[in-house]
Amino acid sequence: MGTLPELVPARAAMPGAEKMSARKPNPEQQRAIEASGLVFVSAGAGTGKTMVLVERFCRSVVERGLPVDSLLVITFTDRAAGELRSRIRAALHERGRSDLARELDGAWISTIHGFCNRLLRQNAVAAGVDPHFRVLDAEQSLVLGHEAFSAAMEEFCADADPERTKLVVSY
Repeated sequence: MGTLPELVPARAAMPGAEKMSARKPNPEQQRAIEASGLVFVSAGAGTGKTMVLVERFCRSVVERGLPVDSLLVITFTDRAAGELRSRIRAALHERGRSDLARELDGAWISTIHGFCNRLLRQNAVAAGVDPHFRVLDAEQSLVLGHEAFSAAMEEFCADADPERTKLVVSY
């Protein structure tokens, strides 16, 4: 098993957090920006996570020469992923790297659901998944879950075994 990524403390736990600037990283942010390998950035709203991720991404592709599509950035919401992509694009343009900014549409910047969806779409046959699969929304998922549970219960109780009936009633 590989090593776990370094954890960077949340803003609320950092001394001097109230003096944080979106322009100049504080020492903890700088440490996260400069850390090599895997880094897990976790902090509350407005703490500069996006700035850290933007800077890490830009340094990786501009200074270290890593391909844009070789980096994986996972966020919690589609909105956050869009904001991150937009800020990275702007930062790359500011650095005069419009060529890299154009490659961002193929970058792995998404939610965990978006990442899994893209990975399965690109490897559907190897994963044994119908290439035309679709992701259910919350309502569809709830309906399908209820239908699956009902079908399973009917099958479970089909032979009228008293032990099974007792189990279902107690459940």
